[in-house]
Amino acid sequence: MKLGVKRILKRLENILIEACNSDEVKSVIIIGSATRPEDYIEGLSDIGVILLTSSKDKERAKRIWWKLISVPNVTATIISQDTLADMCAKGDPLCILIAKDSITICGEEYVERIFRSYKPKVTDKTLQVLKQQAITSLSLALTSFFTNDNLMALNHAYHALRYAIRFKSLEKGYGMPISDRQVIEMCAVLGLRDICWTYQALIEYRRQRTKLKLWQLDIVCKAIEYLIRERIPPASNIYVRIRNLGTPIGIIKYEGGSWRIELMKNGKRMSLTVS
Repeated sequence: MKLGVKRILKRLENILIEACNSDEVKSVIIIGSATRPEDYIEGLSDIGVILLTSSKDKERAKRIWWKLISVPNVTATIISQDTLADMCAKGDPLCILIAKDSITICGEEYVERIFRSYKPKVTDKTLQVLKQQAITSLSLALTSFFTNDNLMALNHAYHALRYAIRFKSLEKGYGMPISDRQVIEMCAVLGLRDICWTYQALIEYRRQRTKLKLWQLDIVCKAIEYLIRERIPPASNIYVRIRNLGTPIGIIKYEGGSWRIELMKNGKRMSLTVS
């Protein structure tokens, strides 16, 4: 296990013990690259923690949730058993991640009980969620890029392309690739040579914390457009429109094949659409 993962889990140790010993938390699940140390990038990768509760105990579990999210690079989610069962029944990709790529710290019997009744499956909902995750992550990448947070732009671009490749893999009837190695292998299976190269480049850029350039973000936009079959205007179109206007405020939003951007210029708020 990488040193960065060990350090964060060590800081979480007392909180995780408290969660496992509490009445309101049934199970504690670790998801994300913390379960795949080869993919973990210190300072960029998050450690995801799921607190599984009963429906009546969700509010009570917030006291532990607050402690978890106070630790840098930790994201925490409270999910009731009924909600997780419903998500699995509908094909939410989170269920696939929990089944294939998680570590249960305590309460294994509660997780196993859900998966005995609701096997992870691929539905239209699975594809819809992955497509939306790709678009949302790309929106965050563009927002970060045009507000001069280049490292987070790179991180979000990497996640956006990974979601899009997972979408294409499931759409074509293959399983959902989880690790970077699996995603690259699936790219090859799908015959996506250029997109494979782009994804591998993003992996290396994250490791080296390389500055992402506008033309590279354009390539990511084009790749995602192809994979999810939605019109995605390139980042350079945004640059041309806003370069003399100001800095975006809030998240650059995707709306029906265009990017909607809020700007502040001369103390006045303005909105424009880039297609």
